[in-house]
Amino acid sequence: MSQTDPAATGLMPYAAASAAAAALAAFWGEPEPKSLRLWRSEALQGDLALLAGTLGAGEHLLEPLHAALKAPHRVLAEEYERLFVGPGTVPCPPYEALWRKDRPKLEQGTVFGAVTGRVADLYDDIGVQMRVDLRELPDHVSAEWEAAAHGLQGGPEQRQAARELVTDHLRVWLPPFCGKIREAANLPFYGLLASLTEAWLPALVELLGGDEG
Repeated sequence: MSQTDPAATGLMPYAAASAAAAALAAFWGEPEPKSLRLWRSEALQGDLALLAGTLGAGEHLLEPLHAALKAPHRVLAEEYERLFVGPGTVPCPPYEALWRKDRPKLEQGTVFGAVTGRVADLYDDIGVQMRVDLRELPDHVSAEWEAAAHGLQGGPEQRQAARELVTDHLRVWLPPFCGKIREAANLPFYGLLASLTEAWLPALVELLGGDEG
C-alpha cells in the first residue's frame, strides 16, 4: 500500500465524516428553492446512499426523506419558520446553548454564554467565520455542521477542532433537539431529518474516534 493511499494516511474517515457533516449542514439550513432543487436531485440521493453505506447507518431513512422533499417549497418553508424561527413561540430553537443542561444555572435557557463562546473559539481554530448576512448565532445547528465539515477537510489542528465540535457539542445537544422535532413536526421531512441525524451522529463519533481518552 502506497504512502499516498487515503486509507493509509487516515484521511478516508475524515473525508467521509466531512461529506456527512456537509450534507447535514445543508439539510438543516433554510429550504430555499435553489437548495431544494439540489436536495431532490438523483445525484445527491446517490451520494447520500454512499455515505449511509460508509457510516453503516440511516440507509432506511433515505427513500422516505427523498419522498418527503417533494412537498411544495412554500409548505416546507412555512414548517421551517414554525419550528425554528417564529414569530411566536418556537418549539425547536436550533441553538446549542438553549439545549445544554450542563451550563451554569444563570445561563440555562438563554442564548450566548460559555458554550457559545467555546463554539466560536473552535471556529477560529478551524479557520472559519460566520457570514454577517446570515445574522445567526455561532451555535446554530447548520453552522456547527458546516464548520465541522470544513474543519474535517483541513490539517491536524483543524480536524481536531472539528472532531471536538462533533463529539463534545453536536453529540451532546442534538439528541434532545431531534427528539423535540419529532414531537413537534407536522410534516414528515423534519422528523425524518432528525432521525437521520441521530442515526449518523454515533457513527460519526465512532469514525472520528470520539470515545478515545
